[in-house]
Amino acid sequence: MQVGRRNESVSPLQSLALLNNALVLTLSQHFAARLDLDDGDLLAKVRRAHTEALGRPPTASEEQALTRYAAQFGLTNLCRVLFNLNEFSFVD
Repeated sequence: MQVGRRNESVSPLQSLALLNNALVLTLSQHFAARLDLDDGDLLAKVRRAHTEALGRPPTASEEQALTRYAAQFGLTNLCRVLFNLNEFSFVD
């Protein structure tokens, strides 16, 4: 059955389950390792990660926040954040 609009259910437990899911953790590690293969500074890696994950370049404010986050917590955790964004999970 096809539906024109998907029911969205984003509860805190659902978000935590996805954030801590073993598959998401593994994919985040692999994505970060692939980003590390390229030469370039952290900002370039953040831009590439965002563009590949979401299909669009980050805005200036997103770029700044995500670069600060990656500098503090590392690329693997940045990839986990990107994989848990609503924009990654739902196509509008």
